[in-house]
Amino acid sequence: MKLKDLARELGLSLTTVSRALNNYPEVSDDTRARVKRVADQVGYQPNIIARGLAVGEIGAIAVMVPKESTSYLDPDTIEFLVGIAEVLAPAGQDILLVQSSRDESLETCRNIIESRRADAIIICYPAPVDSRVRFLADANFPFVVYGKSRTPVAHTWVDIDHRDAAFRSTAFLFERGHEKIAAIEGPVQFAFAEERMAGIRRAFDQFELPPCIINDTFCDYTGYEHTLRLLRQASPPTAFVYGSLLSAIGGGRAIRELGKQERIAVVTQDNGVPYLSPKNILPRMTMTSFPIREAAKRVAQQTIRMMDVNAAIETESWKPRLISIAQSGRD
Repeated sequence: MKLKDLARELGLSLTTVSRALNNYPEVSDDTRARVKRVADQVGYQPNIIARGLAVGEIGAIAVMVPKESTSYLDPDTIEFLVGIAEVLAPAGQDILLVQSSRDESLETCRNIIESRRADAIIICYPAPVDSRVRFLADANFPFVVYGKSRTPVAHTWVDIDHRDAAFRSTAFLFERGHEKIAAIEGPVQFAFAEERMAGIRRAFDQFELPPCIINDTFCDYTGYEHTLRLLRQASPPTAFVYGSLLSAIGGGRAIRELGKQERIAVVTQDNGVPYLSPKNILPRMTMTSFPIREAAKRVAQQTIRMMDVNAAIETESWKPRLISIAQSGRD
């Protein structure tokens, strides 16, 4: 039996039951005795993590971001954190920013809970199948995921429809006559990259052409290096789909160096960062509009809601918009 099952049996809140089991003074002697008596009767064994949990008392929510996405001060991550803060600060909740690598992430979750450093956890950019989701669900700990994964556990998540965005971006270029298209996407350890690759492959299959997809870290350097290498081939691409504006900026530099800005079409997968305007970037590009800050606000709202013992599981997928700034070459 889990703590939430015991709370349901008693008709009490999860907070009250947790405090009674841990001898908090806010709980009356009668309630504490009743909770412990019923716990003994049903054979409840407290989870080692749940024992250290005092729900709603810490005043902080942990935001877990992968080291890979922040090592270059990724602007999407910054924009996301701003959106989170706009909701959590008025609610009296601080942000505990936690970086962890893929190998460290599960142990990081355990440490956050056992050390009582946060009331809830927000997981950003999950893996295609993320062990943290099952771990937190089994621990009865409030959490929300920013990203959709294939993890077979019911949980609350908010995400952009990356598969649809990638399909529409790639199909956009095919429809304009490009047959040699290269996609430079994010690392395969992230669920969003898996979703985007599925969308890109769908577009290539629809137009009966072999896919060209490169996965790497999002930054201007990798965008530059991959674009330069591809454009120097005997039969180079005539169009690129970049997974981030940072990669597109690097790719644009390679295109300009080779003097091909009038012949290469560019689509990038985000423009949710207000201080990186694509209107000031050459070559001109088309992009999908991701409302990162608004999605972050919704994640924060859902996290606060999930701290209620009776909160229901909810999922949300946001559709991006395709915005044409200006097209070069064949467009």
